[in-house]
Amino acid sequence: MADRLSLEALGFDLELATPEQRAVLESLTDDEIVLLADIKRRLEDADDDVEGHMEGGGFCW
Repeated sequence: MADRLSLEALGFDLELATPEQRAVLESLTDDEIVLLADIKRRLEDADDDVEGHMEGGGFCW
């Protein structure tokens, strides 16, 4: 189970997440957190080619 500090240390800005989104993120397993962090890193690495566009809830990228 993930805690808020470990998620924030991985670069997830939980201040932008809704309470429901935070609850889901905080319930993720260690394996799910590793996968989510890898996807986030890969999207950031492809920054010139891929941009995440969201209205609110932009905690991931």
